[in-house]
Amino acid sequence: MIKTNDNISICLLKNYKFIQVRMKNIDLEISANERRAEILIPEKDQLEKINSILQQSFKSLTDIEYSIIYKRFVEEYRWKNVADETGYSIRHCQRISNKAIEKMNTMIAANRSKLVKT
Repeated sequence: MIKTNDNISICLLKNYKFIQVRMKNIDLEISANERRAEILIPEKDQLEKINSILQQSFKSLTDIEYSIIYKRFVEEYRWKNVADETGYSIRHCQRISNKAIEKMNTMIAANRSKLVKT
């Protein structure tokens, strides 16, 4: 079962695509309008920190943990589809997911100070 403390990992996972797209859009906005750079650069810096922490937490996962987490929370697959694609039962996928989220929480907690805006 996912605990309340897991919300940060799940929130970051569910926003992973947005973070990637927003960083690219900021680059395009800056190149189109240099005057907006001073407004956009701090936002991009914060997104890059979040992305870096997510990438580090992904590296702490096994291939199957990453696959299940990515499919479920980033690609928003239903548990049945995740199970079908991995060859595991729904319940086993959920157990693997919970373990992966715990690992990610550990990594995120260790880097939490980087997430705080300065």
